[in-house]
Amino acid sequence: MAKIAFVSDVVYPWVKGGVESIEYNEMVNLSKKHEVYCFTMQYEGMKKEFVRNRIHYIGVAKASLKELYARNGTRSMALAFRFSAALPSAI
Repeated sequence: MAKIAFVSDVVYPWVKGGVESIEYNEMVNLSKKHEVYCFTMQYEGMKKEFVRNRIHYIGVAKASLKELYARNGTRSMALAFRFSAALPSAI
């Protein structure tokens, strides 16, 4: 049994995009035979660490879903920087 980590600031079902749902399906399938960890942002209502569908989620930094997008509708760089800055200590 291997340990596999996914690193993404957004994850399904908190963000319901195409890539997020594909990654989620991969994590679910891999978790049937391996330990799967997902390092992500800790959104509202999420505990810092928890297991759901055999996936070990680890919240790297607190965030609001409202912070995902800038005023012009593009993804927020500030949130991505916060995630990347907090990631080394979480790993």
